[in-house]
Amino acid sequence: MGGIPVSYRQDIGGGYYVSVTSGFHCVDTRKFFIPRGQTEIKATRAGLAIRLREWNNLKKIMADIDSAHPTLATAVPCLQHDDHMNQLGALQCSECNPFRQDVW
Repeated sequence: MGGIPVSYRQDIGGGYYVSVTSGFHCVDTRKFFIPRGQTEIKATRAGLAIRLREWNNLKKIMADIDSAHPTLATAVPCLQHDDHMNQLGALQCSECNPFRQDVW
């Protein structure tokens, strides 16, 4: 077995992260939060773990999903909206920065 150890986590907005980690044979999408009095994000129970086989099947049918649900296919991430065209607008976005600490 062995191989290269994997520990990948990507922020997808709104406090949700997608992760893939060695030893866990799934793609995990999970909501995160910052516990009161702490500064490090922690995972909640809210989320979805998809087995790698299921993940591969999902990728194969994405075109069918997009065809059946065009609003999903044409969804625009908030970071591409006009209010994100300057640094202040982007920093004030609660979707992009759900864990921000207001300092102004």
